[in-house]
Amino acid sequence: MNKIKIYYNLFLSLALLFVLNISLISQENIENKYTVTPNAPKVKINTCAYYKFYPKDTLIYSIESKDSIIIRFGVPLHKTRNEELMVICDSIGANNHYYLQLQTIKFNTKEWTTKYDAVNHNKNEWLNRKVFIEIDSVGKRYSINNEDTTKIGLASGGAFQPYLFFNFEKACSDTGDPWVITDEYDNLVENGIPMPIIQNSLILKNLGYVDTLGFKTNRLRITKTGQGSIYYKQKNETIRFTNIMAVGSYLLIGVGDAKVPIFFHQEQDQKIHYKSGKTFKEKGNNHYTDATFKLIKYNRINFDITTNNKNQINKKNKK
Repeated sequence: MNKIKIYYNLFLSLALLFVLNISLISQENIENKYTVTPNAPKVKINTCAYYKFYPKDTLIYSIESKDSIIIRFGVPLHKTRNEELMVICDSIGANNHYYLQLQTIKFNTKEWTTKYDAVNHNKNEWLNRKVFIEIDSVGKRYSINNEDTTKIGLASGGAFQPYLFFNFEKACSDTGDPWVITDEYDNLVENGIPMPIIQNSLILKNLGYVDTLGFKTNRLRITKTGQGSIYYKQKNETIRFTNIMAVGSYLLIGVGDAKVPIFFHQEQDQKIHYKSGKTFKEKGNNHYTDATFKLIKYNRINFDITTNNKNQINKKNKK
């Protein structure tokens, strides 16, 4: 009986040593697997994002915006805006420039203050106005035009509201590496007549590939500062509006079959100055905007997020 007890205790001791040995080996493997080498070089991946339109491409974007506007330190006016923007590629030039037609085709807004109840509107002077821009594969503008320059009008979010197409300069870059664009001028024909003009300086960073809305995209982060101006004539005087703006945004451009803007989100804060005659009013005028653009319809690849056809998109991507 004593021999059996001795053998049993010996067996338990050996089994315990075996388990401890496995545990130590496993712990060593875990530590080796997750050990971080100090000052190790960061792995960078070169990714690409650029536009490639085809003639008669038709894209529709939903735009959801929120505005908060203060004039001369007054009561804030709040807005929520829901719009749809249609973009059509009319043609492609011999220089591979894209001639795009832009038109706001739907509009609805809700406006209120702390003193007044909410009011809804579904009409705007900029609704169904066609404008035309010529861009290259990285969004740089070369020419602009308006279907009717005789009618004064302004976009629902103001002269300097977020706009979808702008120069991001680089088609390919290493993930995590920033680049800078200075003194970039944009004539914002899509925002109003008379036409607003803005001068920008941008810092961009490539954040790499990400999937969204059923598409594989490359995501760019943009930080921007700018100054804009626009002139209006009223009777015998000219009113000039200028602004100083700070912007943060993300632009997601499709790769593969859909090299177009898929998603764009921008937050911007404007300090607005205006001059009428000899009166120059600088302080107390602010306009904050939060806007999100989403591609909801795309005729070339039979994409229509409004009918929940994501399965069709996934099947096409697999093919």
